[in-house]
Amino acid sequence: MPKKVALIDADGMIYATGAVSETVTWAIEDLHFDYKSQANEHADEIGLPRDQIERVVTAQPVSHALNAIRTALDHTLEQTGADEFEIYMSNLDNDNFRKHIYPDYKKNRKHQHRPKHFNAIRNWLANQKQSIITKGLEPDDLMAIRAQELTTLGTPFVIVTNDKDMQQIPGDHYNWQKHTFQTVSPWEAAVSLYTQILVGDSIDNIKGCPKVGPAKARIAFKGATTEEELLEATFKEYKKAYKDEDEARKMMKLNIQLVRLVTKRPE
Repeated sequence: MPKKVALIDADGMIYATGAVSETVTWAIEDLHFDYKSQANEHADEIGLPRDQIERVVTAQPVSHALNAIRTALDHTLEQTGADEFEIYMSNLDNDNFRKHIYPDYKKNRKHQHRPKHFNAIRNWLANQKQSIITKGLEPDDLMAIRAQELTTLGTPFVIVTNDKDMQQIPGDHYNWQKHTFQTVSPWEAAVSLYTQILVGDSIDNIKGCPKVGPAKARIAFKGATTEEELLEATFKEYKKAYKDEDEARKMMKLNIQLVRLVTKRPE
């Protein structure tokens, strides 16, 4: 029987395990509050502008962070029953083709807090023989490509991520933070893809189709039974939003390029 392979999205793990190795408090002079809402309330009481509240990050020793990432990997392999695993990580320059076709892609992450032990965790992962660092593509793309290859080979696999983008890939999925399993059918994967094309992705700064949210997307796809019908329903919503058919087609094409994961290795 073929060995089961776990395809692990490590980018999220790096941030999450780095975060659990830190304590964040909100300070007003010598007073520290566990929650920002508490600090806001105190600032209002003393007439202090809220922008003068200081965010203070206190990190545990690096050994704590490295133990957290090891534990996360060990627990993932135990829960998924995988015999082998592959670790997918972004290149540090975060360069990928989506930024070339849409410069504002992920621009809203510019000021995202990076855990103090980010580099230590990432370096430890990068030194594992199972690590694969992306170039030009994102980890999601390489995982999608690999999932397609394993499907063709008949090799069992499980996608390990908490990223909803991967829902467009059929197969077994494991959310390592929630400890939940899900099997995504080909039809569910197609619906997930076209829903994202309509709704966009605020985390990645993808706008999607104006005034279309998840509920409206579900209504738009009601009665669809093929991917062609999903595409037709998607285009119909874009035409409503943009009026001009050429503009609607242009914007839908852009969002397809941004949202759809690559499933074949570049020539």
